[in-house]
Amino acid sequence: MRRNFYPFNHIDIAENLYNIGNSCYQYGKYSEALDYYLQTLDIEEKFYSPYHAAITLCLNNIGCTLDQQKKYAEALHCYQHPLKINQKLYASGHPNMAYTLNNIGNILCQQKSYKDVLEYYHQAFNIRERFYPFEHVDIVDSLNNIGITYMEMIEPKISLNYLQRTWSQY
Repeated sequence: MRRNFYPFNHIDIAENLYNIGNSCYQYGKYSEALDYYLQTLDIEEKFYSPYHAAITLCLNNIGCTLDQQKKYAEALHCYQHPLKINQKLYASGHPNMAYTLNNIGNILCQQKSYKDVLEYYHQAFNIRERFYPFEHVDIVDSLNNIGITYMEMIEPKISLNYLQRTWSQY
């Protein structure tokens, strides 16, 4: 119905395309989701300034979709742009930046670049720790990601420390 009221490049159309992309993603229709996200991004880049938070969210979703398609290099490249935007918007950090850092860590984990993974996971954790109460699910996820990474690096004592901290959150 929105198509009847707005031109295709209107920001309300972008919101609708974004939501359709999210729905496709939830159903595992990653190619369709990617198409909707790319259409959304095209409209948002015309409507918003280059450093708008909506653009970072859309780019993150594109990166997640590429990750699900096992296009890790493309996903990693895609995450770099919202990270730069978030660093410019929020010099001291923001949960959106932590989300991007965590996603970059996830890609690097797929590539078994564990030392780099830890750098990104720790940065995400440090930001989340400043914004959320200690029992928040994102903090638990960060601790779990760090613990699993140490386990992959065959560092059982360090891994156990982080993983036990996730257990104490519940």
